[in-house]
Amino acid sequence: REARRQVLTGALSMVRLRTGRPGLIPSPEEAAAYDFSPMEREFVDGWLANVIHGTADEVRGGLDDLAKRTGADELMITANAHGGEARLRSYELIADAYGLPNAS
Repeated sequence: REARRQVLTGALSMVRLRTGRPGLIPSPEEAAAYDFSPMEREFVDGWLANVIHGTADEVRGGLDDLAKRTGADELMITANAHGGEARLRSYELIADAYGLPNAS
């Protein structure tokens, strides 16, 4: 549920970028309250279909599948979450899912 809240911030940010209104990543509250037009909703649905998000295990599965489908031996990951704390937590959850050490 929190992953969905955070991923919507990136979706709204992309909508704004694509419509000539770039800016900072909005807060989860701002993204949740935003009234997407039907065209924006269609864009967001398509964008989210290509964004790996969810629980740590769901993200690990999505990343593993992406690496397998593309033949990649490494991946670059970005977390378009609102605020540094949420981004760091996303990276920590992924590190935990792969048994990697955390930054702390």
